[in-house]
Amino acid sequence: AVVSTQSTGEKRGDLSSAVDYLEKFYNLTTEQEWQDKIGDNLHDIASLQLYRTYTCLAEELYEEAPSVSIDYLKKAFHMANEGGNRTEAGLASHRLGNIYEAVGDPEVATMYHKGYLDRCKRDKDKTGMGKAYEALARCQQSEGKLEEATENYKEFVKIAEEAGDKGVYSQACSSLANLYNMLGEYGEAVEYYKKAAESMETDDQERLELMNINQAIARTHHQLASYASTILCNTAKLTATLVEWKDYRDDGFIEASRPPTRAESCVSGSGTPATAEAATEDTTGCDDKK
Repeated sequence: AVVSTQSTGEKRGDLSSAVDYLEKFYNLTTEQEWQDKIGDNLHDIASLQLYRTYTCLAEELYEEAPSVSIDYLKKAFHMANEGGNRTEAGLASHRLGNIYEAVGDPEVATMYHKGYLDRCKRDKDKTGMGKAYEALARCQQSEGKLEEATENYKEFVKIAEEAGDKGVYSQACSSLANLYNMLGEYGEAVEYYKKAAESMETDDQERLELMNINQAIARTHHQLASYASTILCNTAKLTATLVEWKDYRDDGFIEASRPPTRAESCVSGSGTPATAEAATEDTTGCDDKK
């Protein structure tokens, strides 16, 4: 009777009434070995139904009372674990991580997201692992732990690629590109913006345009240092390289326009570039020409 009444209350949207009846059902079945017609333990059923109803209440109350919503999610997390459903327990942990992240507590959010990741790894749930890595990266990024965030975004990209889900892979690449862009690692940002655009669904033109714009901005920043060095050095060879580049504007300009280091200028006297890495090491040779 309790089960029947709570179901009616829940269907009517009266979640509070449903909780009252379910909690009575839960208490009645505690420490009992009662089973339903197909052999399922009634206490486990009560736990999982409470988990589901607590989750619904948390979603309803989030906007007006986030702290109450968190309390219900904690109860849902406990009930999912007690009911023995690992998948639901993992999702409950993920929801708690998300809400703590939303209210500005990334440290606690990280704890729940790590719990979700551990469960997904045990269950070999690739989709869940991707969500967990993405959530962890967001939290770490907000805490300024950018190296850890980068590694977790890379894991997200890797799992999404293995799963063959183009939409999720595009999202993962875009997130990693955004972080690289923020770090000033524009070459990597260009690479992942390009991957994000290439793997997008063709009907999402608005997002495709955004990816292409972001890629163009990152590419411009990537070329800016070499462009500025060429202007400042003002040698005939580098100026010719710049003029030639303006006809086709590809990434080769970054290497071709690199000014010589002091060591290269002294040894060869030609200013011929040797390595791309040396571009930012020393431009004193340019100073000598001014």
